[in-house]
Amino acid sequence: MILLLNFLRDRQLTPNMIKYILLLTLVVAVAQCLLVCPKHYCDKVECEDLSSCRAENGYRVKEKGGWCRCCDLCVKVIGENEPCSPPIEMGVIFTSECAEGLHCPPEIGRCVRI
Repeated sequence: MILLLNFLRDRQLTPNMIKYILLLTLVVAVAQCLLVCPKHYCDKVECEDLSSCRAENGYRVKEKGGWCRCCDLCVKVIGENEPCSPPIEMGVIFTSECAEGLHCPPEIGRCVRI
């Protein structure tokens, strides 16, 4: 929002531009509300069995990694220089992550040493 305000600070805004900015702000606010987990949501969630999620298979259990952080999640461990997706929040559930000591810079898209 601050970036938007800085961008618009020195510009002449027409009534239509103001309408579009308000509409965009409203859409973002509604979308964010939809991503918030309702109270007691996890009480109704049945978590899957993760007994086959093992390191020797190239996976590990990520605690509270599922939707609304209700359940643990089995994630594939990605090795050094393997392709990866940078972590983004906003309700996205990732099923893979870089191995310990590695991270996924967005500009590279591969797991590299920290």
